[in-house]
Amino acid sequence: MSDKRIICVADKRQQELTNAQDKAPPKSYLEAMEALLKWITHMESLLASETFQVSESEVMEEQLKQFKVSQPYNRMVCDWVNFPVCIPKDA
Repeated sequence: MSDKRIICVADKRQQELTNAQDKAPPKSYLEAMEALLKWITHMESLLASETFQVSESEVMEEQLKQFKVSQPYNRMVCDWVNFPVCIPKDA
């Protein structure tokens, strides 16, 4: 292979890599999605492990206490997920 051809192939590969990077989502987006999926998985397992029965007011009050304990965490995650991510236009 000639030097010019090698340079041409290398330039083409570099352009392909640059295009792939430009199309990929930002790292902050990927991190946010990973955290959101972990939270959703945790909430699904929490809800699946709970049994709901309307039998006595004491049981209902205990279940309410359990869910109130998790509310600050849920609110914090929702606020974090809904936080606007600013991506510079020149990025």
